[in-house]
Amino acid sequence: MLDSEGRIIYANDLWREYTGYTLSDDTPMGWLSILDMTQVKDVEGIWHRLNVEHLPVSYETRLIHSRGKEEPPYVMCKSA
Repeated sequence: MLDSEGRIIYANDLWREYTGYTLSDDTPMGWLSILDMTQVKDVEGIWHRLNVEHLPVSYETRLIHSRGKEEPPYVMCKSA
């Protein structure tokens, strides 16, 4: 779960363990670093559509494993 500035305010244990990302990193949009680099530009555009244009979004993206050991999974992201 993200706030309006792109800071993660909630992530379950499995997500944090898989990505290695901690909630103590409160850099706005810092979570882009755990995405497959080929998808970052698309996700930035989706974020703009959600946060600036206030349009609902639903998309899939790939996460990078914190230890880089396996094929990145796709995850579904959706706004409420």
